Amino acid sequence: MHRPGEQDQDRNRSEGPEGPPAPEGLTPEQRRRRTMAKVVVALALLVLFILFITSNTDPVDVSFVFVDLDNIPLIWVFLGCALFGALVAYLLGRPGRRDRRKYTKELERRLKERD
Repeated sequence: MHRPGEQDQDRNRSEGPEGPPAPEGLTPEQRRRRTMAKVVVALALLVLFILFITSNTDPVDVSFVFVDLDNIPLIWVFLGCALFGALVAYLLGRPGRRDRRKYTKELERRLKERD
């Protein structure tokens, strides 16, 4: 906490000509580059996954809890597992995103009150 009349040195030091820095201290350009890097890596992994599953089309027997399936192409097993994994990752990541949004809105509200 700063005393009244004391200048906020951290705030003045972190602001550039474009205004205050983005969350996590990244500029919009840095965030865009980081996002593009993630997209490129995701596409590369997707291509590798597609190559992997298309080369594994042999029929297999699948036993899962109460279900026994015979002669299912392995490609469908891989796709089902990938979809299930994506669903789990989405559901696990959702609470964190929601909390960050609430935290960001609270910080923005506090900044407006402060000014």
